[in-house]
Amino acid sequence: MHFSCGAIILLLTACSTAPQPQIGSPEDVAHIRAFLTHVEQVFDEGDLDAAVAVFTDDAMVLSQGSRDAVGKDEIRAIYADALASANLRVRFHTEEIELRGDIAYERGTYDLSVMDKPTGRLLAMATSRHVHVLKRQKSGDWKTWRMFTNSSDAPAPVNDSKTESHPRTEMITKEFAQRFASEWIDAWNAHDLERILSHYTDDFTMSSPRIAVVAGEPTGILRGKDAIRAYWKRAFEIAPTLRFELIDTFVGADSVVLHYNGVRGPSAEVFFFDGDGRVVRAAANYQ
Repeated sequence: MHFSCGAIILLLTACSTAPQPQIGSPEDVAHIRAFLTHVEQVFDEGDLDAAVAVFTDDAMVLSQGSRDAVGKDEIRAIYADALASANLRVRFHTEEIELRGDIAYERGTYDLSVMDKPTGRLLAMATSRHVHVLKRQKSGDWKTWRMFTNSSDAPAPVNDSKTESHPRTEMITKEFAQRFASEWIDAWNAHDLERILSHYTDDFTMSSPRIAVVAGEPTGILRGKDAIRAYWKRAFEIAPTLRFELIDTFVGADSVVLHYNGVRGPSAEVFFFDGDGRVVRAAANYQ
């Protein structure tokens, strides 16, 4: 789910009950709070059309580690996948509100909860930071013009005890790519986590729109086998019949792209390799 549910969460806004700095008339501040409450309700109901309607036509969503979403069509594409995949609840804790004419600024942190649709069971939680910039419309209503989010977690420290990764000294061959594709697909279809992870370095990076929904990481990026093992384990729980069908394999100088059919339809996954033939970075892409 480009979803950077960095992007998932950007759509939502709510305010805390604690006193906050405000610059603007009490009436304007009240209207901003009413708008934020409305957006929170839209998110709770999973209403995609109403969620997209809170944005201006030229709105932008900017999330750490993800491509910017520009305009309503791109924003809709992001949120459609997120809202279809899970029940999402966001609560923002506003630390600052300021208004200057027809522009309003709101900053704080937010808590994201991801729930299983059939059972309502909590799958993941995350806390991150946000900034919203709102524009007053000709009707007098407020809409979101810009949204920014980033993780509040510090970067993970480097673990020097991990197996050293050696740089590549030659290009990837077609034979290597085909062998990797066959082994990777077989491991996934066997639901064998350790067999899957054997193809990766200890500190590899994985990016996918689904990470934001399933793992609750708003950037859509996870690092290291421990974090990604937990994410993939949860993926098998959500989709116990998960199976991939390889369509084609593409070979680059230091990368391989696998085009396959999965539970979400056609997918393309990019893998970058070190000199030992292990994946150091992978990125999943969906239609």
